[in-house]
Amino acid sequence: MRKYQVLIISFVTVLVLVIISNFLGLGTEFLAAIVITGISFSIGMIQYKIEDDKIFKSLFTEFNEKFFENYSTIIREYSNSPIPEDSEEVAKRAMTISNYISFCAEEYLWFKKGRIPKDVWLSWENGLVYYLNSPGIKEFVPKSKLEKDSYYGLFERIDSKLID
Repeated sequence: MRKYQVLIISFVTVLVLVIISNFLGLGTEFLAAIVITGISFSIGMIQYKIEDDKIFKSLFTEFNEKFFENYSTIIREYSNSPIPEDSEEVAKRAMTISNYISFCAEEYLWFKKGRIPKDVWLSWENGLVYYLNSPGIKEFVPKSKLEKDSYYGLFERIDSKLID
């Protein structure tokens, strides 16, 4: 909610309460209490929005740093390379992809809690779906899908977008 919307709602609320108090014949002390309450409510709502924005910025920065430091290069490499024949390399790739999915599930959890805006989440989701559908990664996805309870509902959200 934008600051001006909070102020308009507060102003209208105070105005309605002032009219009601005049209609009921309540004193000036009551009117002062209404105005002070309205101002306090407006300030509180603005502070809430500022804190909400700070939390989003912190999460956004943390998730982007984590992606670029830990996953972007590896996931891009895996998505464009065939699955290795060496079982140790396969295990390493499976673990990295599982960690990446867990990371994305954490992002999804914060989206569901209302801390990540929808447009930001949709951008992240598009990237996730793109990589999970790539030839060098998609073979590892069915195993993760079986552990769907571990991913906060992420696979329920994206399952229809995944290519089998």
